[in-house]
Amino acid sequence: MNQKMKSAIEKITLNDVTFSNEVIDPTYVNFFYGKNGAGKSTIARTFKVNDEHLQWQDGRVSTDYDVLVKEVDYDPIKRQTLEIDFQVLTEGEKVHSVAEIVLVNHDKVQGVVEQHMEEIPYKAAKSALVEKVSVDIGELKPGDSIKVGDLDIAKDKDVSISPDVLEKVIVSVTEQTYAETDTDTDEDGEASEA
Repeated sequence: MNQKMKSAIEKITLNDVTFSNEVIDPTYVNFFYGKNGAGKSTIARTFKVNDEHLQWQDGRVSTDYDVLVKEVDYDPIKRQTLEIDFQVLTEGEKVHSVAEIVLVNHDKVQGVVEQHMEEIPYKAAKSALVEKVSVDIGELKPGDSIKVGDLDIAKDKDVSISPDVLEKVIVSVTEQTYAETDTDTDEDGEASEA
């Protein structure tokens, strides 16, 4: 009988939520499925934050492996992780990724802030990968906007962003307007809305 191909992780020990020293011996390809409370999200959390509960081949640790989390499928109704996709990072090779846009100093803006983009798609070598891009909007006035091309990430020589994305507006500020209401006076001289 053929033996299963082993993964770089030889053992996963779960000590979270309802698990106490529960051991999983993963193979090269693993599918975790089950009912709510079966432990799928617990396994995903263990990969993300509990490296001491992962036993690697030949005494290695997670920092020996450069991977990028490409996608996480999460079911918000069941509150569980369905699938996590990884991509191996190789030195000198650029990979596709996205950076989350975080607006800062929102409270200093005089006007209505409209955020047009939530993330920036880009391609970069592993040394230039970023998860978030902070955009300071504190000094924007009505009529002002910021495009992707205005950001430092767009000027980084190790990052490639397509020309059409560089021209996209991330955030703009408009004048705050108030709707006027028409009022008439009734027979008693009191104001009433028309």
